[in-house]
Amino acid sequence: MITGMQGHIEAWVDPEELQHVYDKGVRLLRIAAMDCPVETMLSNIRDAKAIGFTIVVTLADAERIRLVAPLLTEGDLVECLNEADYDWPFGRRGIGDMPPSEYRAILDEFCRIGLEVGVPIGGPTCSNTNAKCVRWARAVKGTGWPAGLRYITWHSYDPHENTLFYEVEELADGLPIIFTEFGYPSHQPITWDEQAAKARALWPIYAKYHGACWFQMFDGIDQTIPDNCFGVRSVYPERVWKPVLDTFPQPNSAPKTEDDDMRCISKAESFESATEPGKFAMWYPRGQRQTILSVQPDGSWGFRNLVAIGGSPTAWEKWEPNAEGDRAIFYETVDVQGFPLVK
Repeated sequence: MITGMQGHIEAWVDPEELQHVYDKGVRLLRIAAMDCPVETMLSNIRDAKAIGFTIVVTLADAERIRLVAPLLTEGDLVECLNEADYDWPFGRRGIGDMPPSEYRAILDEFCRIGLEVGVPIGGPTCSNTNAKCVRWARAVKGTGWPAGLRYITWHSYDPHENTLFYEVEELADGLPIIFTEFGYPSHQPITWDEQAAKARALWPIYAKYHGACWFQMFDGIDQTIPDNCFGVRSVYPERVWKPVLDTFPQPNSAPKTEDDDMRCISKAESFESATEPGKFAMWYPRGQRQTILSVQPDGSWGFRNLVAIGGSPTAWEKWEPNAEGDRAIFYETVDVQGFPLVK
């Protein structure tokens, strides 16, 4: 999982604050740019890329894809609208109980331009992991997603009540999934420490996916509104970083599994390289098909996204069985005698 955060929402953010969350482990930054002036959008992207973030840029106008394309690098994507399935009580551009057919037409245009200029597109950016959202997305998908859609982006709140993650995975058809919004507010009587405790319980739910973005960077001023209380930085009574920021998983970390203590390589969870017969990579964390085990020269374990490295494992991920067939050895990188090879 790439640890992420909603950063910019139609406005500039101080690069020093962006650097702070980067130093805390945030690597995927969501930039909402549906309504802001074009120069604000481009400035926000430049600031984020200068620090080193991978970015998700959320747009409402497909023509803006051409403007952001020169600034994007590998792993970045453009997201098509924001929660178009949700019945918003106000008429902000790009969101609000949109018929699936209307959204699909917009998504098709995003994907057409994305293919033309080489920008991956994400969607359908549904508002939650519940039955209403899944029905809407199925109608958008129809017989298949458009060419050019490279990521499924989705939102999830109250995941112990809105639980249809498996249905989202089915809809994805193997595309990597990014939850571009999730979180929990420190709305009274919930304290900042209680919000942080909730966050620690939430992160593992999303660890199997390509990425997840905490909503959001800043609290709103009116703390009587729950939606203004999700931030990692408060604005009232003073501007301080909240404890929730210290819960963010660190880059290239993976949840601990039962087999980690033994450091076993599973044949069942591995696949052969399409370009180098006899060399294999293992899906990790286990039970998913998005990220693969990456072993560093000191023998420490992490993971990398298969899509981000072009679909083929590099030296850090490739193992070969030894002559006896009982150990997996990373001959190109790891200065150890390999790991036990199990079924």
